[in-house]
Amino acid sequence: MGGVAARRVAALRVMLVVYPIETFLLGALAVAVGGPISRGAIFWGCLYGVGMAVGMWAFFAALGAGPISVVSPLAAVLNAAVPVAVGV
Repeated sequence: MGGVAARRVAALRVMLVVYPIETFLLGALAVAVGGPISRGAIFWGCLYGVGMAVGMWAFFAALGAGPISVVSPLAAVLNAAVPVAVGV
């Protein structure tokens, strides 16, 4: 759905709809799971949020600019390759 929306409107507009929904759902999940809240957890959570926002913006921009059948598999391979490369 995000790829189709990114073709019709700018990627940043798609992010303004998608990202608040994602933030709410992940926040609700964090409250449901529970656990201690530390400064380190808040720092890493904020860092994750910024990185995820930039990554999703780039992904939606790529979906809007190129063919979805090329962009989606390429993004999936890169998402799998980075942790493998760091782990090795």
